[in-house]
Amino acid sequence: MAIDTLTIKAICMAIGLFCSTVAIAQCDKSYLAPLDVNAYYSGTESLTGEPLKTALNQLIDDHTKLSYACAWTILREADEDPLNSDNVIGFYGRRSIPKVDQDNGQSTGDFWNREHVWSKSHGISSTSMSAYSDLHHLRACDKSINSSRSDKDFADGGTPHSECSGCSVTTQSWEPAYEMKGDTARIMFYMATRYEDEPGESNLELVDAVDTSGSEFGDLCDMVQWSVDDPVDAPEMQRNEIVYQYQGNRNPFIDRPEYVLKIWGDTCGVSPPEPIDDDGDTIDDAIDNGPELANVSQADLDSDGIGDACDVDIDGDMVRNVIEVAVGTDPNDPADGEEAAELVAGAISGDKNVPALGAFGMLFLALSMLGLSIIRANRKRAVIGDV
Repeated sequence: MAIDTLTIKAICMAIGLFCSTVAIAQCDKSYLAPLDVNAYYSGTESLTGEPLKTALNQLIDDHTKLSYACAWTILREADEDPLNSDNVIGFYGRRSIPKVDQDNGQSTGDFWNREHVWSKSHGISSTSMSAYSDLHHLRACDKSINSSRSDKDFADGGTPHSECSGCSVTTQSWEPAYEMKGDTARIMFYMATRYEDEPGESNLELVDAVDTSGSEFGDLCDMVQWSVDDPVDAPEMQRNEIVYQYQGNRNPFIDRPEYVLKIWGDTCGVSPPEPIDDDGDTIDDAIDNGPELANVSQADLDSDGIGDACDVDIDGDMVRNVIEVAVGTDPNDPADGEEAAELVAGAISGDKNVPALGAFGMLFLALSMLGLSIIRANRKRAVIGDV
């Protein structure tokens, strides 16, 4: 029988033992209502360059600051292996690691710890800074791979890493595996946008260079290209939602990936790829729910201009069809979006107040999210070729 952390804490106090605050950290989750993303970013659509970056900063700053100890608890949820709820997926290496193998000073490199993707040595000098415990850039990570990456800049090139398949390393830089490049870049864009001109925080800046120091980080233009080559996928979107529930802010470059090029595209000379539209329905195959079925003369329940056969959210309740099927709500009912969001949150967090999905539901949810990732992976290969 599972024992919750409050019970563990009470037992420890009763017998006079000190329990690690990492193990028993209680971290509040807001269970915010489903977000109207269009409303959230209203007023930013026509902006570019520094005005857009400033507007996004004003949207995402002053988030709820969580303790660094809380990161252990939240990473178990945010980075959970969708196919094994007892494990987390390590950043960079993508290895599934048991949650119980948390690094509390053990010597083995197979445990996992908390990776600051924007390295602490680049302007995050104190635990009192919000950036130190910002979950948008803290990731569960294989301990030995985290050590190898160290505080190196992100850039193309180097010698293949012996443990991190697809990664390359030099004395100055780290190149993530192909499928992690966009994820890494969007984290770094978030940090450079969130932390600027704020009392008590460093002004974090991305630069087109490596071997950086202070609060600068590189390589900006390599990362801009990575964000195009490796588009946003379902696990990134799901993680953004989870962190939003805790911190109350979002990574805008996951919600609005086109904003990367609106801010840094001209600086780096990077343009968006040409969309692929095999069925000629003006919907990019990367987001087309029916890439072989033209969006002509179809029913359109939510009147969004996308036929139901091609619409990933038929009823317009901001919860994708595949997720609604997984949790048992009706993808054709616009009134059950909040219920679906609560069921997903409860299934992931283990909230006792939310009905369990059961083994079939959780499996379908995981496979649905995996399917969305595969669609996007195929789209990437079609655009730039296999690497």
